[in-house]
Amino acid sequence: MAINPRSSLAQAYYGLFLATERRAEEAVTHTRRACDLDPLSSLVHGLASSTNYTLGRYDAAERAARQALERQPDYMLGLWLRGLALCGLGRNEEAIESLERVATLSRAPIFMGVLGLGYARAGRIDDATRLLREMEDRGSRGEFVPAFAPLAIHVGLGDLPAMRRTLAAGPGGRHAPVHAPRHRRPVPRGVPRRSRDRSHAVRSVRLVTLMPTDPGSRARRRRPWMLVVTWKSHSAARQKPRRCNTIHPS
Repeated sequence: MAINPRSSLAQAYYGLFLATERRAEEAVTHTRRACDLDPLSSLVHGLASSTNYTLGRYDAAERAARQALERQPDYMLGLWLRGLALCGLGRNEEAIESLERVATLSRAPIFMGVLGLGYARAGRIDDATRLLREMEDRGSRGEFVPAFAPLAIHVGLGDLPAMRRTLAAGPGGRHAPVHAPRHRRPVPRGVPRRSRDRSHAVRSVRLVTLMPTDPGSRARRRRPWMLVVTWKSHSAARQKPRRCNTIHPS
């Protein structure tokens, strides 16, 4: 932005970065500036939707996603983010309609996981379970299924033990256990010190943001999702969150 302050993409991406830093007012300012600089860009409006979704501003996220779709119908990022924003607003049936349209364009696990989340929140447990089994089957046949995909469905179903198992399996589902934070912490009473599996300490899982860029880009394949895990206190007397840790895929 120092070189070209009129770059709409620079403004939009910087706004998204500020949103992940929880600097809401600055993030909104840069996002609006990006949309003013390039009002016809579906990507800019998609990034604006992602920024607002990250900040928990679901109304604004849904509007921005709708504006992206007005400029480019069947724009996958716009459909996907609109579905996420509608889920956040509790308009689950509308969210499912948008997410099912995404599934007709791509059956990538990241999209299937969020569709399963929508099904679960709408009370369509059988449909959510069917997608969960589909991803398990695809993974058993050698396809890479990131942990986020089944984890999103477990979150929708409220299945905390399944969330813990998925997190313990690692970001890719077949790697070493997830450790957060990275510095050493005392092992809870009653847990063998040789155990490296920290899944017993998971208290809750919260989705923060999913796709910071266009679905077809290389950046999506490197970092398609972001989760926040709240860990339990190690004090036997007080079980409250110690801190939040952001987990990125490798």
